[in-house]
Amino acid sequence: MADWHFAKAESWTELAGAHERFVEDYNAQAHFAHAGRDVGRRSPAEVLGFACGVRHRGEELRRAFFSARFVRVLDSLGYTRFRHWRVYGEEALAGREAAPWLASESLTVEHAGEPLSRYEVKVEAATGELRSVERPRLFENSYGLRQSQRRLFALDALGEGGWLKALKLDGYAPRAPRRPQALQQALFPYAEAL
Repeated sequence: MADWHFAKAESWTELAGAHERFVEDYNAQAHFAHAGRDVGRRSPAEVLGFACGVRHRGEELRRAFFSARFVRVLDSLGYTRFRHWRVYGEEALAGREAAPWLASESLTVEHAGEPLSRYEVKVEAATGELRSVERPRLFENSYGLRQSQRRLFALDALGEGGWLKALKLDGYAPRAPRRPQALQQALFPYAEAL
């Protein structure tokens, strides 16, 4: 990603386009390693043309990534609760499902395969608890552009410290054991009922 074409990208769409161009160029260009081939195949696409990717079913992928991908619902302000943290996704998607992806050092919130935000996190190895959620990065997406209500002022005007994108929440309070309810007295004594 340190390539000049990647450094020029300013949005997720441009970054994905630069990556597609890189993969196409790499696979289609003649490589020196294949220069001595008798068959005339000089590029990786020609050498590995017989091999094709393996398609996996959705349930297999969910089973494989169950420890890294979670499903949450965004609240009315576009936040979701994740491991005692409240992290921002996208306000325009309030009430819809979002998928927080937890990696070793990052947390990405996405909807329908499109990333909404990414945070740098520190995870405690023993318990999996999030110690810190820092350096939020909000991505441009097609959902925020469709927002019907205009803002009174730009949230970026508040500065980096003004608008909280990640907020540490208190842990869940343990429930008190239920006390047995008092037994109701019999309305009629047993002897009188017979």
